[in-house]
Amino acid sequence: MKGPLGILYGVPGGLFRVYGSNGFLLVESGLRARKREVKAMAVNVLYYARGGGVTIEGSATGPTATQAQFCPCIKAKVVFGVQADVQALITHSWGLDASAPGYYDPEIQWYQISDNTSYAPSITFDVSNTNVVAVNKNATNEGITIIVILRRGSVGSGPWQ
Repeated sequence: MKGPLGILYGVPGGLFRVYGSNGFLLVESGLRARKREVKAMAVNVLYYARGGGVTIEGSATGPTATQAQFCPCIKAKVVFGVQADVQALITHSWGLDASAPGYYDPEIQWYQISDNTSYAPSITFDVSNTNVVAVNKNATNEGITIIVILRRGSVGSGPWQ
């Protein structure tokens, strides 16, 4: 699984690594390791986009390639409902060229609209797929709702860039 599983995290108490398999998380911290059952829920993603006669408002289905060509910006409301939710996939369908990830395209902005914590969550993004952006949340963070804004990069993006 891509995402935060297997990545080494630094925290005030030291370093730990998270592994997932068969519905369990193995959390290593220094020389100790513990295994605990987690119940992941489906991460809810709702799409919002408009442009060139295309209007998508609160749909659970991302834009088609035909629709996406008219939308320079696609927004998604991403709800990580529980702590065990660690990845959401946002389909933009822009069909960016193979060099796009090297230029950090598409451009990404995000902000938090609600959470179950009193601290900023650890959120990362993977743009290695040229049609989908993976949004990753640290498995130790509580559930959170964020808005992710994707904008096409400058190559082949149309006259607005």
